[in-house]
Amino acid sequence: MRRAPSVGRRLWNGSAVAHHASGRKTIDHPQAGAIELDCDVLSLHGADLRIIVFTAAPDSAAADKLRLLTVVGLQDMTTPPPGSTDPAKDRGLGTS
Repeated sequence: MRRAPSVGRRLWNGSAVAHHASGRKTIDHPQAGAIELDCDVLSLHGADLRIIVFTAAPDSAAADKLRLLTVVGLQDMTTPPPGSTDPAKDRGLGTS
């Protein structure tokens, strides 16, 4: 937009298009506990529209917890019924 005609350039340089705010938030996740994240909020002037982006610092404890959350809940914690020979079939998953 900076190379665009003067109207686009004026809006972009004058921050008339959007507002950016940043801060830190602590999210209390039931499995991972407290996760401290950077929070960026982009707001469109004159509209009730926001984009909120949460990120973790690279190699931080928060980044480790977010990586852990990509697999939490994917484990199969069910116990097959006694005498079962195919746990997937017993849970109705089928094997065909």
